Amino acid sequence: MSIIKKQFVSPLAPQNAILQTDENKKSEMARIEDIEKNIKLLNDKFDTCINVLTKIEIKLDTLLTQDWKKIYFPIQNEADLHKVEKKIGEDFASFIPIMERILFPSGVVKNLCRVLSEELIMNYNFEGIKGKMAFKSFENINKLMYGK
Repeated sequence: MSIIKKQFVSPLAPQNAILQTDENKKSEMARIEDIEKNIKLLNDKFDTCINVLTKIEIKLDTLLTQDWKKIYFPIQNEADLHKVEKKIGEDFASFIPIMERILFPSGVVKNLCRVLSEELIMNYNFEGIKGKMAFKSFENINKLMYGK
């Protein structure tokens, strides 16, 4: 014995489906428009952020390459070397971007003359052997340049 279920199909069912489909389309279109508005707002905010960051970068670049670099680097003599060693020890973090800017992209070997004058370079070697002074005694400068 099987039970047969009969479904009642209203004569208005196709019209209801069409109306429901139109309402769904309108609802989806409204959602799409809201999403598009939000994307535009986000794009505008993103553009504003990029402009502000660009201005900050320009100001930082000017500060780092002109003021700080002229004040400290290249270090000209032994007295300045001791003074810069002390300054770096007092505020190590502020010297990191300065040193990165000086050494980028070629590194210490190719840019050592941008950190130390040739006279200092000739008077020092790392270990202080063969009549030269030991550069390894300047721990803060070494840590800043070599990251050790």
